[in-house]
Amino acid sequence: MRKRIIQIILALLFLALFNVLFFVLGGTEHLPSVWVSYGFIHFAYLQLVFLPALKTKGQGSYYLLSALYVPSLIYFWTELIAGVVFIVLKLESMLLPLLVQSVIAAVFLVVILVHAWANESTARSLEKRRQETDVYRSNCMNLKRLLTAYAKNPALKKLLAEAYDHLEASASRQTEESQSIDSEIAQMISSLKQALLMEDEAQATILAKSLQRLIEERKAVLKYSH
Repeated sequence: MRKRIIQIILALLFLALFNVLFFVLGGTEHLPSVWVSYGFIHFAYLQLVFLPALKTKGQGSYYLLSALYVPSLIYFWTELIAGVVFIVLKLESMLLPLLVQSVIAAVFLVVILVHAWANESTARSLEKRRQETDVYRSNCMNLKRLLTAYAKNPALKKLLAEAYDHLEASASRQTEESQSIDSEIAQMISSLKQALLMEDEAQATILAKSLQRLIEERKAVLKYSH
């Protein structure tokens, strides 16, 4: 909360300084062309302040948002320079300041929307990748837990160790073809746990061998899929 208050104060600092200079040096009576530039400068700054509203969710959101600051900063400084120039010129007609600064704002809006769309697409891809990797890591972790905490029979432990080594050495990615296999692997590990808890080594051995076959099948599917 304290950090947020400090950020708000810092964000308002420019507006306060700009308005003090604007009204102290120029007074309160201004031409329409000057008010147009005044408004565009404020818009350019406020879009920079509220840029975090475009933040994406999930993995990489901080870095994706950081990429948006580049065009946003370019627009702000471009508009600030253009706006100050028109304020100093004090043109009788507001047509030229309005036209020039509208074009600058339109270009910025197109660029920022393209960047925002690209970021959202990238964020979805990263989130999908994270979910796929989570399934793989969960299966690896659960299988390792069975190996270290439940398996007592040396032959059964060897089977589980081989299954774990093969799973850990396989690709962490997931495809449409391998999704059902990953689900079967998770169910098989769960069944294995139940068999080990019940000390049914015969059933656990059968399941361990079936698990090995599933893992080999997963490796083959991932090897020949793109």
